[in-house]
Amino acid sequence: MKKHDTANPNFLILALLLSLSFLGNPTMAQLSVWASLPGGSGPNYITVDPSGNIYTQNISNTTVSKITPGGTVTAVWVSPAMGIRGITSDISGRIFVSSNTLGGCYVYSSTGASLGTISTGVGPQGIAADNLGNVYVANYSGGTVSKINSSLVVAANYTISGSNGPFCICTDPSGNVYTANYSLNTVSKISAGGILTASFATLPAGAGPHGVCSDPSGNIYVSNNLNNTVVKLDPSTGAIVNTWTVGTAPLGICADSHGNIYVANSVSNSVSVINSAGTLSATWTTTDPVQISINSATQTLYITNQSASTISTNSSILPVTLTSFTAQYSNNVVGLEWTSQSTTDLGYFEVERSVGGSNFIPIGKVNFQLNINAPINYRFTDQSPVMGQNVYRLAIVDLNGNSSYSETRTMVISTSGQAATLSVWPSPIHVGQQLQINCSSFQGASKTKVFNSGGQEVWEGSLLFQDGLAHLPTNGLTSGVYVIMANSGNKQITTKFVIQ
Repeated sequence: MKKHDTANPNFLILALLLSLSFLGNPTMAQLSVWASLPGGSGPNYITVDPSGNIYTQNISNTTVSKITPGGTVTAVWVSPAMGIRGITSDISGRIFVSSNTLGGCYVYSSTGASLGTISTGVGPQGIAADNLGNVYVANYSGGTVSKINSSLVVAANYTISGSNGPFCICTDPSGNVYTANYSLNTVSKISAGGILTASFATLPAGAGPHGVCSDPSGNIYVSNNLNNTVVKLDPSTGAIVNTWTVGTAPLGICADSHGNIYVANSVSNSVSVINSAGTLSATWTTTDPVQISINSATQTLYITNQSASTISTNSSILPVTLTSFTAQYSNNVVGLEWTSQSTTDLGYFEVERSVGGSNFIPIGKVNFQLNINAPINYRFTDQSPVMGQNVYRLAIVDLNGNSSYSETRTMVISTSGQAATLSVWPSPIHVGQQLQINCSSFQGASKTKVFNSGGQEVWEGSLLFQDGLAHLPTNGLTSGVYVIMANSGNKQITTKFVIQ
């Protein structure tokens, strides 16, 4: 894998386009109470199972609550005085609850049936599952991490410190494991192959790392409870590559599939949002937020409000699917076309344009048409595009005025009046699928590069465009966000795609 060069203009173009393209602008979202637990429950850790059910570990009354995707509390498990701490679901839907008193985990089926207990170590706290069926437990007091395989057997133990070591824990898309070591001000890494780096990252003295998460590209984010910051770590070296000051006493942290980061600030009663471009873009108000989880299928966030014994969620994830969104230049105008389907009536699409990628302004509105049985095609024409870079996006607005944004489409118009766009299909795509690339002005061989979200070049080669179409194999790439840059003559066009 090649290193990127920040002095290279290609990298600057890449950085610009990465800052433009993400789906579901979190700035527009709001939080509202979604479910109420019995008074005095004190929900702390939270997880979502593969079916979309939500489970909370309730620290005040030492119970576990199961909540349906519709917000109905259907079950309360676990007797009092069991010292429960963390909670997670594995890929089969089994629920794992760590317990200080037990020195291990309780395991339940999704219906609440006990599947037994597993001893792991002293003082277990955080717990996380990978995408292979393994579960990892951070044994804080014992300074170890235990790996539980899909047969519910402790397959490995890793010693990070003599005591007071790993507190919270996460896995990344490649199967690496990371722990936030609260008392040590460090982050540890266990590779997918089982190699432990106890001091993978060293944080500033007094940081108090509490939460840790990975984004879809494998970048690591740590919430520091004592100095009110979030840091981004290079997943290869552990170096701190960015730091943000957030609210007071940040605890839980998670990422959505577009690379946006959400942080629960327990004392300042807020959730901070760091968008995929690396900007602290929003602060949402909510009561006593402690931990945060996400349904990766719907991109719905769930936040535990400990003192209120409630669960909050983001209310502006709209029930609409954009199956395509394209831009074409012809006769001095730009035609935008998109296809959507929804099971719920919405208000309208607002078409927005930016010159150069910042300060989007509305340029038109298209009313929504409801048809639950088939997708609907829409079209809007920009009669006055400007010379240079025109960046377009759709604001999807519901009947209550809540909004979310589409991905962007970029049209570059030269002084000669010629324009070119690059679009891909499908996106998201699964590893191993052929990515279809469409650029009507390209014909013949095109020197093409693919970059990951960290700006590193991961593929370079020549694609053959025939009638404006070419195909890129995705074998060898992993889940994440990528940018493709194609060149033909003096034209260089860039767009984004996502691998699930």
